[in-house]
Order: sequence, then C-alpha cells, then structure tokens
Amino acid sequence: MYLAEQNISLVTLSLLWGFNFQKALNGDGSEIEPDLWHFDAGITVEPYPFKVNVSPRSPGHAEVICARYVTSRDTFAKFEIGLKEE
Repeated sequence: MYLAEQNISLVTLSLLWGFNFQKALNGDGSEIEPDLWHFDAGITVEPYPFKVNVSPRSPGHAEVICARYVTSRDTFAKFEIGLKEE
C-alpha cells in the first residue's frame, strides 16, 4: 500500500509541476462548472468524463515534458499493444 500511495503522490506532483489545469470554456466563453458529484460509485470510485483545459505551464516546462516523452516512449510502447486511437 505504501508503494502505491507514494506512486500516486509522485504522479500527481509531476502533473501539477508541468501543467495548468483550468475549467473548460463553452461557446460564449464562460467557464463550464464540473459537477463534483457526477461519479461512478461501484467497486472503485471514479469521476465520469468532464471537459478541462490542460496546458504546459511554460515553454520550458513543455521542453522538459517532450524530452522525457521521447526518452521513455520505447519503454512504454510494449504496453500499448491493442490500444485504440481516440
């Protein structure tokens, strides 16, 4: 359990380091409020899909993210077999 909690913390902190997360905008430019209570409460609890704007925090952050992607894609490619493009 400790390892899983540490991994979740590292992933969360990495996402917060590299990206800005903002509410999505609708057609008239106003923010779309996500429904915080719209989730699936089965064996696991997870939110239903919602719209969000995700962008790199800066050009420097984008460079680091792209460089890390390039160096790690061969490692993770073997796990992507059978995934469909979305």
